[in-house]
Amino acid sequence: MSFGFYYAALKILSGFLIQSDNFFLKPHQLKPINSEPILLRPEQPVWVLVFLLAVIALLMGIRIFYRKSFSELVSAFFSFRYSSQLVRDDNILLQRTSIILSIIFNLTLALFLYQALTALKWNLPFAAEGFRAYIFFALLISAIYAFKLIILKIAGFVFDITQEMETYVFTVFLTNNMFGLLLLPVVVINFLYPSFIISQFTGVAVLCIAGIFFLYRLIRGVLISRESPQYSPVYLFFYLCALEIAPLLVLVKVLIPH
Repeated sequence: MSFGFYYAALKILSGFLIQSDNFFLKPHQLKPINSEPILLRPEQPVWVLVFLLAVIALLMGIRIFYRKSFSELVSAFFSFRYSSQLVRDDNILLQRTSIILSIIFNLTLALFLYQALTALKWNLPFAAEGFRAYIFFALLISAIYAFKLIILKIAGFVFDITQEMETYVFTVFLTNNMFGLLLLPVVVINFLYPSFIISQFTGVAVLCIAGIFFLYRLIRGVLISRESPQYSPVYLFFYLCALEIAPLLVLVKVLIPH
């Protein structure tokens, strides 16, 4: 009885295996598109994670050591009068917080541009890719705002409007810092979900937000210039064209492929 039971079970199992082989190995109409498997989540370079952790560490440092200064900067972003007061106070802790936030802005914007480079296949000078492309973006951003800072300082000294230029420089970097904080979640999402990196919706949303911040900075710059005794609409127009709009057009010309 035991032998008959095992014989019947083995026969049923062998019949099932034959049927399953015929089912899975029979020809079908589906043709493979790719010769290799496609990863659902492509690998991210390790250095990207390192820079993201560095940015988060800097934010944690601000949260722990410069909480009050950070709150004052946020308030200054929404209040023109309050920002002017902070410039006159010349608080050293506020300057340290602003420098750290500027570093965060630089690293975050460079990461976003690197992600856009990877997704949109931009052609950079010297065929820069990967980590070199990120360094290129970081140095480019630093050079642009360092040049702007030097020009504004010189213009303030030459035209004897040092206080107004100090306020405008503070406004420029304050606007950049707030934009960098807003851009950080986008960079983190692009890192965690590479399949959604720089989608059409994300790109348009970031461009719209950047345009709003840029326009907001220009409006505050006009308000600052109107408080100066040397205010001139002609000089203001030349400044906006030479140091605000022209560099932006050059940057777009370099980054957007033809």
